[in-house]
Amino acid sequence: MIAIHALTGADPNRLLSNDTGEINWRNQANVSSKLAQIIDKMVRFDYRNRYQSAKEVLKDLNTLKNKSKKFNFLTRKFNLIQVLSIFLILALGVTGAWFSFKLLDFR
Repeated sequence: MIAIHALTGADPNRLLSNDTGEINWRNQANVSSKLAQIIDKMVRFDYRNRYQSAKEVLKDLNTLKNKSKKFNFLTRKFNLIQVLSIFLILALGVTGAWFSFKLLDFR
């Protein structure tokens, strides 16, 4: 969500599709289709279709990095791979904590 916000300048919640729950952001950002696929998979409405680990995301991001060394977007101001990695780690941590509390029913 942070990556979409950074790339589009728009609140991702305002880009939600009413039909699918997916975020329609690609027409508002100028990124490679492979990077867009990675971001889309990170924010899928159905959690089962998302990446299941940070390792999976990093693997795909490294493939992208190796294929497009001349692609200047990855080295702009902030290293996008680092930003997405930090976001993913935080998101997985928060999600894991939420599920832990939910499963153990801390009240």
